[in-house]
Amino acid sequence: MLKDQVKKMLHSVGIYKHYHFLRYVLKYKIKSWFSPDHSFYTLSPPLLLAINASLKKAQELNILEGTDYMEFGLFRGFSFWYTQAAAKEAGIADMHYYGFDSFKGLPEVYDPEFSTGDFECGRDVVEENLTKFGVDWEKTFLIEGFYSNSLNAHTRSQYDFRKCAICVIDCDLYDAAKDVLEFITPMLNQTCFLIFDDWNCYDADDDKGERKAFAEFIEKNHNLKVEDYGQFGHNCKVFLLKK
Repeated sequence: MLKDQVKKMLHSVGIYKHYHFLRYVLKYKIKSWFSPDHSFYTLSPPLLLAINASLKKAQELNILEGTDYMEFGLFRGFSFWYTQAAAKEAGIADMHYYGFDSFKGLPEVYDPEFSTGDFECGRDVVEENLTKFGVDWEKTFLIEGFYSNSLNAHTRSQYDFRKCAICVIDCDLYDAAKDVLEFITPMLNQTCFLIFDDWNCYDADDDKGERKAFAEFIEKNHNLKVEDYGQFGHNCKVFLLKK
């Protein structure tokens, strides 16, 4: 009864579309009050809104069951956890969740915007966070390594990858984004949501970062129809890809 009343109230003020985001942020906040470690958070709240919007639309299109969610760049694992929690709440029964990270931060870089080791968070900390907040480890897989070393045929042979319906690329650098896009190309679902969380880095320069990597990717894959699905906050961009 209370849940229905809350939904009606959110409808009345025009923010029901963010119901899952609001619910899980509130749930996390309550849990964090009783936790000795308050370090489980996201650096990009708009990313959660982008994930939520993509999940909702993908469910309407009936493209989620039997697919994979892939996230490249986990930091502490909050958005990775959030996606699984929101999908479960939405009744998605058959999705697998793959998280890719070096767990050592950014690789050696010569870049004015970033430094080697930025966003470092050990795998043990990420696993502890995910376990504490209840991921299903039978559906959850962490793949460790810098992308230049880990995104290859050997990794594909080790895991039972299916088609990817939602992919988050949160890796800042051009080289990393390029490696990710090349890796996921053969695994893209017929319809796939591609979420970039550092889209406007480098002052939104099209010749740098994720923007440059995506432009090259589209140039090489003429069979893909690309739709702009929206901007979330300043730095988070979503595209809908269709084969």
